[in-house]
Amino acid sequence: MAVAAIAFWLAPKSIISLYIDINDQNNAQVVALAAKLLGVAAIFQIVDGVQVTAAGALRGLKDTRIPMLIGIFAYWCVGLFTGYTFGITSGYGAIGLWWGLAIGLALAAIILTWRFSTRTNNY
Repeated sequence: MAVAAIAFWLAPKSIISLYIDINDQNNAQVVALAAKLLGVAAIFQIVDGVQVTAAGALRGLKDTRIPMLIGIFAYWCVGLFTGYTFGITSGYGAIGLWWGLAIGLALAAIILTWRFSTRTNNY
């Protein structure tokens, strides 16, 4: 995920050019939006990697119920609400929606990592 994040961050136009002609002026708005979205996706990749790793580690400890509730809260309550607020209410559109989802994932990553840390302090 880190490699994908670096690619999204450092070479968005190279990735976009795989799908559309970035030199065509008719595609200028799409290229600009896609480049911004890939910047958010880079952050998304990092926090998603952390939260997936923490959730997997907790599964290894047979801790599944609380991480599920953390996920529901972080993704559906915080992520969806924040995405809706940024994207629709504040008018940031797709960028706001993806930032909201990234914030939800970041919250899940923080809480799940904290839970794993507290569950393994005795080892």
